[in-house]
Amino acid sequence: MLPSISASPDLYESATAPEINIFIKGEFSVGPERNYLRKKRASARYLLKEYDHTVSDVQLDLREGYTRWVENPRVDRLAHVQTWISKEAKEKGMGMDLVKVINSDFVTTRGVLRRIAVSPYKYERDGSKFLCRKYQNVVFMNNVDTESPSFNKSKGYQSKHSGKLREYGGHKFEQFISNRINSKPKAEFFYIENQCSINSNVEFCAVFRAQIGEIKVVYNGEIDILTPDGSEYLEAKTQYDSLGYGQDFDKKALEWWIQTHLSSVKTLVVGLRDQIGIVSKIEHVKTDSLQRYGNWTPDICFTFLQAFLKHIRILASNLADDEILIAERKANSLEFKFEILDENEADTRDLDHNIIEESLKEYFM
Repeated sequence: MLPSISASPDLYESATAPEINIFIKGEFSVGPERNYLRKKRASARYLLKEYDHTVSDVQLDLREGYTRWVENPRVDRLAHVQTWISKEAKEKGMGMDLVKVINSDFVTTRGVLRRIAVSPYKYERDGSKFLCRKYQNVVFMNNVDTESPSFNKSKGYQSKHSGKLREYGGHKFEQFISNRINSKPKAEFFYIENQCSINSNVEFCAVFRAQIGEIKVVYNGEIDILTPDGSEYLEAKTQYDSLGYGQDFDKKALEWWIQTHLSSVKTLVVGLRDQIGIVSKIEHVKTDSLQRYGNWTPDICFTFLQAFLKHIRILASNLADDEILIAERKANSLEFKFEILDENEADTRDLDHNIIEESLKEYFM
């Protein structure tokens, strides 16, 4: 049996927090068909100048257009960052040694890192599950979706089944406060945004390299919007009533804080909505101010993140090419348990284990 690891915050309170350094390494865009786009900011959105400050006279229905929403299936979370790595290495003549090219122990997504980092405080409702494979001494780690309640599109914004509608509302808010400028919109984007309401397949992403203590990670994350001049990344969020409202806002603030720090984001643009999803006010919130909304300690989150990644690195060190490492934490538990499967076992559990792209393997032979 493989050794487990606990996310209990008590275990990390007295530990020395790791030094965190995050660097922006590049950008890429994804098109309406989930196609990788050569023009880095083809899908980028820029904050409209009329919303670069607090605005109190807004009327935006976050539900409008929901039935025409083209939802992102999220089956290719790691694919595009691998394409970026291969193209970057080829274009810059960086060689074919993957470890030397990326100078990292892991390739993953911002979402995976966020889920791990919040585990000491956010564990009651949701479990977490990750799938890891090794290639050329680099660990590729992807999220595995866990079971969630079925969604009924006829339910309202405040119902227990409203997760998808709220996700759409977040995209709707981003579209409302931003635009694609600095270039003529492509025809397919015009069609998608005007006929299909919103196509969540279209993304603008950044690639980051983080040094978390002794652990080095390359990861990608979607960037909601940029400042009007394109010089800074911004995060767009919606919130019921007011900042700090609700018994679970402390957990939400923690997730916002972790996500923005992993993305080098200093400011959030928050749309305040009512019960049915009407935004009436827009506020700008500094990332560091989120710490006052909960009894959580960022140092504990990053200390656990480092400990978890070190644990994974050790367990994955002897993984064979056809083996998969699974890390799982059940809901209401702080303990991550691990197991190693072969590809046949993974297939019987319906796990999508082909997370390393053939194009990356072909380049880094």
